[in-house]
Amino acid sequence: MESLRTEFTRELHGALARLGFKQCQTQIYTLSVSAETEGWLGIQIADAKSGGLEILPTVGFLNSRIARFYSELSSQRFDPCSPPTFTRPLAALMRAEFSYWQLSGKRDIAPAVADMCGALSGIGIPYMRRFPTLERVLRHLEMSSSDRSIGYALDENLVKVIALQLSKRDPEARVLAKAQLETWLAADGYEGHPTVEFYKALLHLQ
Repeated sequence: MESLRTEFTRELHGALARLGFKQCQTQIYTLSVSAETEGWLGIQIADAKSGGLEILPTVGFLNSRIARFYSELSSQRFDPCSPPTFTRPLAALMRAEFSYWQLSGKRDIAPAVADMCGALSGIGIPYMRRFPTLERVLRHLEMSSSDRSIGYALDENLVKVIALQLSKRDPEARVLAKAQLETWLAADGYEGHPTVEFYKALLHLQ
């Protein structure tokens, strides 16, 4: 007999495929948005203390231009699945009163999968499609902070530095990178951190 986790994963996988998602890694799915952007969906599954499962879907997107540039300067192999550029919990986008879906038993699987996929169709996928290009990403980052109710998979300022650099706004990218490097190095324990090394590489490149 299949476990609750196995049966839920199988049912969700089929439902996501019908929405156009492809599995990229275990519990990571992507959806084509544009030539340079993939919609990104992460499914975190945890055992609930009271029994059953807690499901936390996280949605966002991965801009390949940003991801490739980050990989090159951080000497990491480019991964088309991660890290995503932006992410946010699906429940937060829904402005829901809950933060995750809970399964107490197998009878909860079908309603939970239907509810999640309904939220993805109505809210999650439109959110992914808001950022089809680097230009749209940068425009969003340059909005006032009150307009940015968004979570970041990569550091927000790091994404902005890369977007500026790729948009041939090198002086602005350099100023922000230098300021961020100084901020990171002012804090104890961050020497050698991947973000610190990225900023150093970028400033050396310029």
